[in-house]
Amino acid sequence: MGTIISILVATLVLNADPQLERLQVKLQPPQTTSAAELAAIMAMAPQAKLVRAEGHVNVQSFLDAGSHWSADDGNIYFSEWKNTPRGSGWRVRALFDSKYLYNTHLFLPADASQIGLNPDGSMSVLRGNKVVSYSPRGRLLRTVTLPFTRAIDGIHAVGNGDLLVWSRNAMYYLRDGHRLAWRQPLDSNAKNAQYYGVAPYFALELGNGVIEARRWSDGRRAWAHRLFAPGNQTSYYGFLADGSFLILKGYQEAHVIAPDGRIRAVHRFEHRVQQLFLHQFRLGMYCFVDNNRLGFYDLEHGRMEWLAELGSPPQTPGRMYNDIITFQLQNRLVAFDADGQVPWSVRLPISPYVRDPANYRNPYTLIRMPGGNLAYISQAGVYFIYPPSRPN
Repeated sequence: MGTIISILVATLVLNADPQLERLQVKLQPPQTTSAAELAAIMAMAPQAKLVRAEGHVNVQSFLDAGSHWSADDGNIYFSEWKNTPRGSGWRVRALFDSKYLYNTHLFLPADASQIGLNPDGSMSVLRGNKVVSYSPRGRLLRTVTLPFTRAIDGIHAVGNGDLLVWSRNAMYYLRDGHRLAWRQPLDSNAKNAQYYGVAPYFALELGNGVIEARRWSDGRRAWAHRLFAPGNQTSYYGFLADGSFLILKGYQEAHVIAPDGRIRAVHRFEHRVQQLFLHQFRLGMYCFVDNNRLGFYDLEHGRMEWLAELGSPPQTPGRMYNDIITFQLQNRLVAFDADGQVPWSVRLPISPYVRDPANYRNPYTLIRMPGGNLAYISQAGVYFIYPPSRPN
């Protein structure tokens, strides 16, 4: 198994007495692994297995879509804009037609941000101030009119059949998608939200530059922090493994907020963090930093554990696979763990219709399938990724 965690510089110290001559190793701080060394590590790492999906798949439509959802039926769903003699509008399609459950011609008067897909495959969409729910086969289940006349700005399918919706300066929680459980006013319009199953609250970013934690039970505010001025957006926020909350401010400063609202720690980074992924089990994060480098930052001890030069920008957005980070680097898909090891990599396929593979830059994406497995999607097709088993 390849490793990049510590390339140590050894200093030879020779004793004056030849009979007692010995090698003493003076350890220096971990150095950055070069791109050439990383390429060799990737080639020597255990290889994952690629299995091409059978049957017809809507590859190009999926690649053109702006967002997608996973469902418990084993399929991936996405929205697309369609023009037909019947009219124009958004519709929901499945990546794998062989498992397709939704009515292909079900037009939705809503954009992708206004569609909520539950784990059981049922779907809720917004129509003005109404929430319309469909069964996995496209049958209309119910239409719920919310107690206001203005349109809804956003929706989140909680996962147990409940819905969280927001409109301008208010939030609403609907039990079973139709019974109003609570309503809470907001000091400003809601922009984005973060959810974490084990936390008793969800986090909400408001348009006035405030991050709020709201309790699931009644929607009341648990804590609020103003960490940036209005109009100066934060670059990232999310839940850590212990239920605390992290906010990356200005790419080089991270605030860790305890569940009770206390600011537990403030971390300032030497490198500009371009993109980060929080570890599921450790208090740390994978960081893509400036100059095409990847590292792991330990939030518990406040230090960068290792850095690796990638040589070029990653060609797909990073994806978490359990506790490791995966992404495409040149013509390979590579995985890193928090210890700096490369547990596996795999050479990716190129469409047989490409005439010049050396200069081909095809659209692609890396997605998490229901159940947590990975799939690589490009014009070459859909490939399921099966990593090699890891030693205990």
